[in-house]
Amino acid sequence: MDIESGSRRFGRVAGVPLYVHWSVLLALPWFCYRLEGVLAAVIASLAYTFVLLAHEVGHALMARWREVEVYSIRLFVVHGQCEHAVPYYEHDDVWIAWGGVAAQALIIGVAWAAQFVLRGHIGWNAWQYIAPLFHALIAANFSTLIVNLVPVAPLDGKTAWRAIPLLREFIREKRRQKTRRKPKKTEKELVESSQKIVADAIEKLRNKY
Repeated sequence: MDIESGSRRFGRVAGVPLYVHWSVLLALPWFCYRLEGVLAAVIASLAYTFVLLAHEVGHALMARWREVEVYSIRLFVVHGQCEHAVPYYEHDDVWIAWGGVAAQALIIGVAWAAQFVLRGHIGWNAWQYIAPLFHALIAANFSTLIVNLVPVAPLDGKTAWRAIPLLREFIREKRRQKTRRKPKKTEKELVESSQKIVADAIEKLRNKY
C-alpha cells in the first residue's frame, strides 16, 4: 500500500498498473443517501467504480493507439487519473481526452439497451435488485460525463474541445493543399486559350450569317 497517497495496487488492467484510493469507499454512503437499502447502495457503488475504471481504461487504450506510453491508472471517489507520457502532437492529446468519454458513452448505450430488454421480462422483485445497477451505469454515468466535458481544467473538456479549432485548421490546410495542387496556366497557354475563344466566337458568327 502506498501510505503517502492512500492507494493500494490491484494488479493490472489492460496491461497498466491499477491503484485504487481509499476514498472510493465514500461512494457507498452517497448511494445510501440516494437509494433505498444498503444492498442497493453497494451494487450502485461497485457499478459506479466500474464506470470510473472504464473511463480511465478508455484513456489508456486511446493513448496506446496514438503510441503514447501509459504509466498507471488511479481511481478516486469521483474521478480517476490515467498517467501517461506527454503526447508529441496536440491532436494525440485530444484523442486521448475523448477516449474516456467514448468509454462512458459506450457503457450508457449498452446499459440502456439491456435495461430496455430486461425490464419487460423480469418481475418487480428482481428488478429492485437490478435497478441500482442501471442507476449507476446510466444516470450517474451520464451526469459524470456531462460534468467532465465542461471546458475547464482539470476536466477532460479542457482538452477534448480543442478538437474544434484543430478540425478547422485541418480543413483549411486541405483546402490550401488542393489550391496548390491545381496547376496554373502559363502565359503561352493563356494566349492560346484566348485565341481559341475568339476563333470559336468568329466561327459561330459565320455559321449564323
